[in-house]
Amino acid sequence: MDFSALNDECHVFAYYLINQRPNGYVLNKYRDAHRASDAFHNPDTNPFDTFLVSISTTSPFVTKLVDSYTSVFFRRSVVRKKMVLLLAIIESCAPTHSHLDSPDPCAKTTLWIRMVRRGIASVLTLFLSMVLLMPFQLIFAIRSRFLSRA
Repeated sequence: MDFSALNDECHVFAYYLINQRPNGYVLNKYRDAHRASDAFHNPDTNPFDTFLVSISTTSPFVTKLVDSYTSVFFRRSVVRKKMVLLLAIIESCAPTHSHLDSPDPCAKTTLWIRMVRRGIASVLTLFLSMVLLMPFQLIFAIRSRFLSRA
């Protein structure tokens, strides 16, 4: 198992999730979970799933696109499992849990403005992810059908 790749993956995902680098505890628990379960590195994973994991670790922006796409079109993907795992680790330890547990103090109008802005950003992100990732999913599906017939 390549711990350097897992560390890089954990750094990118943590930056996407909480805009912060993971501490040593989070990195260790992330690696431990990958050692303990085949759910994160199953050799029978479809090629598109492997592709999503590899591109999602390039930057937090690409991670956001992959997360948006998989949340609608590929809910059981390995990359989502990895992000849910990391989110659980982050939520369960200090000091990173405060990024998820503490409320944002603001007025109701500010809250509504933030919600509308985030909603619009989410729709735009989903649209962009569809334009960029759906062709790859189709290519991988056609390729696997072609290879299964041969």
